[in-house]
Amino acid sequence: MEKQTKHTIQSGEQLLQARQHNLQQVEKSSLRPHGKLWGMDVFTWYNPSGYELENTLTSFPFPVIWFGNHATISELLNASPDVWSNLQTLCVYDSGKIEMPAGAMQSIKNVLGTTEFQDIFEFIRTFKQKNAVFLFTASGGTSESRKKQFEDFLNLHQL
Repeated sequence: MEKQTKHTIQSGEQLLQARQHNLQQVEKSSLRPHGKLWGMDVFTWYNPSGYELENTLTSFPFPVIWFGNHATISELLNASPDVWSNLQTLCVYDSGKIEMPAGAMQSIKNVLGTTEFQDIFEFIRTFKQKNAVFLFTASGGTSESRKKQFEDFLNLHQL
């Protein structure tokens, strides 16, 4: 009897740990609001799925200023023309260039690219406006460090 109780307790602890791990993963990969920055509604999203990202970008009520890595931005621009009209600005922070369909170039007002991640903080300062959404996404192996750097920036500059 004692063996079965001990096994049940261990199984329960393992289940609890697995659940906590899964909740942490969901929190890390969900769209997160951060309030206002210079009049813009700020959101972050780490390792977003393409389908959910497309739906989110098309549902924002204001034009979107999107800073993200080349792979995520390029994939979405090539797969989802519906998002073009809601994007005001794109900034790719891990490549000096981005290839995109001609229709996207005509629809998106500003397209920026840099190979130096720190440059984005200077770029962000130029987009102070009301009635806009600022979205920062990060994917891949550097997403955790990019997340920390961006959230540190927000903590310094949000009122």
